[in-house]
Amino acid sequence: MIPGRPGPSAHKSRRIAVTKAMANEFGPQGITVNAVNPGSTDTGRWAELVNMTARKRGVSREQAEKYLNREVPMGRVVQPEDVADLCVFLASSRASMISGVAINVDGGRTRSI
Repeated sequence: MIPGRPGPSAHKSRRIAVTKAMANEFGPQGITVNAVNPGSTDTGRWAELVNMTARKRGVSREQAEKYLNREVPMGRVVQPEDVADLCVFLASSRASMISGVAINVDGGRTRSI
């Protein structure tokens, strides 16, 4: 659970349960089902968060981005390509035996479901 944010944690738990149920349902037909859980990703929403943090803290945009990136153990925001690379792999034959899992692409930020 994310402290102070039970809603997203509950939603994520439900998504994992549905992923596992669908993997069991469709596995006999050779269909894999997985969930990809991206963390904060360098998109327009990320830019808005950086700008909002800069205003709230009274710092530059660069300082706000450094502050937010410190919350990620790997020290940087997820790039769209990070998520895309995982999706391409999961759709490939090399991932044919991976099913019913939820994979976080968040630089280690998620500490629990």
